Amino acid sequence: MSEPTESDIFTPPPPEPVPPEPEPTPPEPAMPRATPPRFGPIDHLKVGLIFLTRLPIRYSRPMPVDALARAGWTFPLVGALVGAIGAAVGALALTAGLGGFPVALLVIGTTILLTGALHEDGLADMADGLGGGETTEEKLEIMRDSRIGSYGVLALVFSVLLRSAFIGALPPLSSRPTRCRAPGCRRF
Repeated sequence: MSEPTESDIFTPPPPEPVPPEPEPTPPEPAMPRATPPRFGPIDHLKVGLIFLTRLPIRYSRPMPVDALARAGWTFPLVGALVGAIGAAVGALALTAGLGGFPVALLVIGTTILLTGALHEDGLADMADGLGGGETTEEKLEIMRDSRIGSYGVLALVFSVLLRSAFIGALPPLSSRPTRCRAPGCRRF
């Protein structure tokens, strides 16, 4: 027998058998694209009511970034609703026998409560800013301040008094219709 040679000693082992490739799995069906939640007219009205009133309205879905801009068309409707609620309170007060000025104060108080004094806050800030400060920067700083000044108080007092006087001076509602005195109405 012959001696093993170097090539016999260092021969590499035979390659291991390669396992067969697994069957390709079919691709998973594509997930449907997540569509953003619908933000329709009812949602617009809810955003308008949430922004302009203190009514306990909840909105549980996420709002788009431009939700308030989209809801701008509802602001007159919200204003009409606030006015209608104030008018209903005034009608109830008139039915209860109250006079013009107390009814007017109740109407104004109702609308202030419904809106969270949004307009009154803006009026007071504007009056304070225009009444105080010499430069534009100082006036804007005064308007940003959350405290109310004497100009703001006076503006609020005059605003409530004037509105009360106008509402109190309205003619009482009567149950019978009045005749139209305008020239165009004479035909009817």
